[in-house]
Amino acid sequence: MLIGLSTATPPLDGSTTRPDASTIQQALSSPTHPNMFRIVARVVDYFPFCLEDACVLRCTKCKFDVQPPFNACPQCDDMMGAYSRWVYCLYLRLRDREDREITVSLSGKECTLLRDVEPADFRCDPAAFNKFLAKLNPILGNLRNVHQAWLKNEDKVIDSPQTYFSLESWKVGGETGYTLLSCVPLEGS
Repeated sequence: MLIGLSTATPPLDGSTTRPDASTIQQALSSPTHPNMFRIVARVVDYFPFCLEDACVLRCTKCKFDVQPPFNACPQCDDMMGAYSRWVYCLYLRLRDREDREITVSLSGKECTLLRDVEPADFRCDPAAFNKFLAKLNPILGNLRNVHQAWLKNEDKVIDSPQTYFSLESWKVGGETGYTLLSCVPLEGS
């Protein structure tokens, strides 16, 4: 994620807090894994910086990413690409009204946001990329424009909607990871 850049967002209105919502701090400090959380937050950043790179070619046999210019896994001698599959590798940075932040992955099949959008090489398949963007744009707000401004060393205020996110936590090594299960933009945000 981008660190040290201005990511000022309008404050969340406390009146939109749902009674069944957790805070990001509660999610971050929970010792239970796996666990589910529902939070109200805004998307304030995403990675990779260029959304056309939100999918990677992964070898399902050795579990390593296949680096360009290869279309098959050189480690597995898979010259026909039998084990190579496009998968999502996208992360969102969420911020709640208490200015706490959490990074969530959109890589799991459990994510309802991207369920009917197959991962693909977005640089070579504009139709798939446009379908992908149509799913993301409602929660990203103006973040693509913000990233373009940052590339020009300009500052632009993030304007993304308050959204009700359902997350799941899980252990990965000694760390905790979070994946997005679903999201619903809040009305009037």
